[in-house]
Amino acid sequence: MEFQTQARWRTVLAVVVVALLASQWFVALFQWPGDIPLHRIYDIPAGETMYILVSVATVLFLIAGYGSVPDRVLIIVPLGVFANIVVGMSVNRLGLPFYGDTLGTIGASVIGGPILGLATAGLTAVLWGFSAPMMIPHVVSAAFVALAVSYCARVSVFSSLGSVMARGAFIGLINGILSSLTVLVALRGDSTPNAESFANFFVLLRMGEVEAIILQNLICDSIDKTFCVLIVLVLVRYLPPRPIAFFTFSGNEPRLSRILLTESEQEVKDVGRALNELVRETTGAAGMPRNEGSRAPGADEQGRHRA
Repeated sequence: MEFQTQARWRTVLAVVVVALLASQWFVALFQWPGDIPLHRIYDIPAGETMYILVSVATVLFLIAGYGSVPDRVLIIVPLGVFANIVVGMSVNRLGLPFYGDTLGTIGASVIGGPILGLATAGLTAVLWGFSAPMMIPHVVSAAFVALAVSYCARVSVFSSLGSVMARGAFIGLINGILSSLTVLVALRGDSTPNAESFANFFVLLRMGEVEAIILQNLICDSIDKTFCVLIVLVLVRYLPPRPIAFFTFSGNEPRLSRILLTESEQEVKDVGRALNELVRETTGAAGMPRNEGSRAPGADEQGRHRA
């Protein structure tokens, strides 16, 4: 068990809180009124309920995550929230039909594991939800990204560029389905202006509005998540050793050491690790004091005769 990351109570609490997030998503799907503008959504009980559920879930994620990693690694959560909000707002200002608002969540999931990734996703929604209420129902999509990325990192499938892009596209595809449901059912078609512009392009191609929104989400999310995953993994792989060492501990070292690593590089690394262990064992054996029971028979008698 890595730094008590997989302690039973943490797992049980995380499962319960994920169910809590799912419940707020169902509230968004079935209780979000279509005639209320987004900036007034917190004036109705459904909006308040969703915000409270996400806030409680975030606090519980933070409780579950505390102690699962060394204290210094917990800083990945506020850093991830900062990256989500800054990159997401910057991408929106640039007019790109993408999002970038899960970059920090992916980083927290790779380095800190699923619970810290979920905490980052929830805290982003809580803070950003003040000015952008649509982030609240979309938190379930970010939670899925955190779980999927942390699982892929744990089973070491991010070892090659092709594998990274394939997994990123698949995660984005599933995320696009969740986002489409949120936009169509909960938000009644409301999305970011850039995403709506891209959807309107498909409408001009004589597609229906529903089909255009679904296609826009599938394409944009697939591309967005592919490059977000790729950016995070390239940073983890090629950043200088000192900042990486700050976030590395016994629980995440095996998965971080296999990111974007070819088979030959992995073999060399495994051989070097085996040699280091052999040298350590040999040095330890050489430094051990001689056992008194191994002295030659009669040595004590000879010493007494000399005396």
